[in-house]
Amino acid sequence: MIKHIRETQWIEEFFNLHRNECWNNSEMLTEIDWPSTFRVLKGNTELTNFSEHELNSFKVKIRTEELPTLDNLVKRKPHVYSSKWKCPMCLKDKETYTHLWKCEHLGQVNRNMIGKFQQYLHELILVNSQVENVNSDDIFKEILRCRIWNFNKTYNLSMLAKGFIHIDLINLFKNYKILDKDKTKLLDGLVNKLIFDFKIFIWEYRNVKLADLEHQKGINAKMKKSVNKSKLVVNKLDKIVSSRWELWNSLVFDKGGHWSNF
Repeated sequence: MIKHIRETQWIEEFFNLHRNECWNNSEMLTEIDWPSTFRVLKGNTELTNFSEHELNSFKVKIRTEELPTLDNLVKRKPHVYSSKWKCPMCLKDKETYTHLWKCEHLGQVNRNMIGKFQQYLHELILVNSQVENVNSDDIFKEILRCRIWNFNKTYNLSMLAKGFIHIDLINLFKNYKILDKDKTKLLDGLVNKLIFDFKIFIWEYRNVKLADLEHQKGINAKMKKSVNKSKLVVNKLDKIVSSRWELWNSLVFDKGGHWSNF
């Protein structure tokens, strides 16, 4: 009972975050199994080595869409990167997190990665199913029927990599009687597998192509470390406003002053 109350509170807090306002009134809400999603989003805090920490950091950047894709680099360093630049791989579309999953330049790579992931899911169910005399071909057919493979749909593998678990996966687990005590661990492993493959097959190659683009544009390490001067001005103004606000609070609440004297 307490566990369900905490999960409900967590879900409410999730939707109250400004970052997650896009979920409100979304059709995708009905496609996601939220209890399983939030158990996966809690993640494994018992990280034992550097590679696990590195993967966890990468996972967080995916979930918050803070990977240094060109759309984010333009926001962070507009004095270095141009909003007119296109994806360094296909050279056609704006580079965003979502675009990386369906970039036409990576068509065959993506198909191979998806095929390997489907095979991994197939083996996972085959090994953990409590159904007697389970048919391997039937498992694969049901996997292909899951509504997670079409990148023209709002929900696709890019959402699963963020940890959002589709109800079709949960129903698949139920159909093959995956034990509840194993479900979260298996789903977490499934998401980690997808993230790892994305990192190896897509992200690392993309970084090579971005480095080529930066070289063509004359961007060096010093420029990438440089600070946007306009941002410094904004930060300075923020500090001034903040200090005056603190002074006003002190006058009003600590010294009994009045705002008109400020």
